[in-house]
Amino acid sequence: MLENVLSFLLGHVVFALMLSTGLSSRPRELADIVRRPALYARAMLVMWIAVPLLAIATIALLRLPRRPAELMVIMSICPGAPVIPDATKRSSETHSTVGLNLLLLASLLAPLLTPAWMALLARVYAVEVGIISPLQVLGAIAPRVLLPLALGLLVRRYAPRAADVLARPVHYFFLAALVVAGAMAFRLGGPVFEDISPRTGVAAFVMVIGASLMGYAAAANLGGERRTVGIAAALGNPVLALAVIANSHPGFQAAALMLAYVILRTIALVPFLQWVHTRQLREQPHEPVWVAVFPTRRRHIVMARPQRAPAGVHRNVPHRRVHRPRH
Repeated sequence: MLENVLSFLLGHVVFALMLSTGLSSRPRELADIVRRPALYARAMLVMWIAVPLLAIATIALLRLPRRPAELMVIMSICPGAPVIPDATKRSSETHSTVGLNLLLLASLLAPLLTPAWMALLARVYAVEVGIISPLQVLGAIAPRVLLPLALGLLVRRYAPRAADVLARPVHYFFLAALVVAGAMAFRLGGPVFEDISPRTGVAAFVMVIGASLMGYAAAANLGGERRTVGIAAALGNPVLALAVIANSHPGFQAAALMLAYVILRTIALVPFLQWVHTRQLREQPHEPVWVAVFPTRRRHIVMARPQRAPAGVHRNVPHRRVHRPRH
């Protein structure tokens, strides 16, 4: 009963999140896909090819039990977590443009690539992931992701004032529903941790770190977008994964196990985020300084200030005191 309520609530949480994202977006943000096609192509290759291969290699190396192995494979072929635009935003943004476009591309490709992966794995791999049709995948994604996102974009395009009015209450509803869903998730997923073996925990950690680093590398030389692609590669779409499991394993209540795996992946993502933050601090350029010399009775004091240097004054000289010897 609780799993059915949680599944219903998760659908509405995702709908509210996508509607809020659409209401705060601009249709012109989608043009970034055309401006930087190489970035999005590399990101899709990581999310749809490299991550599933990493999952297969991890399962084979660690010899996971059947249920965790099936869940890990299914999550790896269901990318495009709805939280990507919100989870990858900067402090001054309502959402991440690159995260929004990655979510949109992954959702549009899912009806083609998720069934293709399942058909391939059914032939060449021992894990039973079942078969699902493109229409079933589209039926799981369109009402919860594509439809509210398109609705929000249309309202923003043709009624921007209404979008400004609706965006905040819709976002507050999402936050409130997320808190309730999170509490229910811990209630359901918490006891499952007792049955998770150490190998499964190690596999989840390896999957998250490996996927995030591959995403980070895919956005090389693009500054802040590396963190966005890394997070997008590490997070799967639990709504789509639950639909795949319900179709391929009828009668199996996978919500608790899925939520426990999502919690594990979220915890495993923390070291990557900390590493990215430390690396960004190291890569930040120092502000240019100008040097002014103030004479006193016994010595000259050299002061450095992070401002534009006047004409003829040297830049980038560290702050120091220069002592002038007495005469």
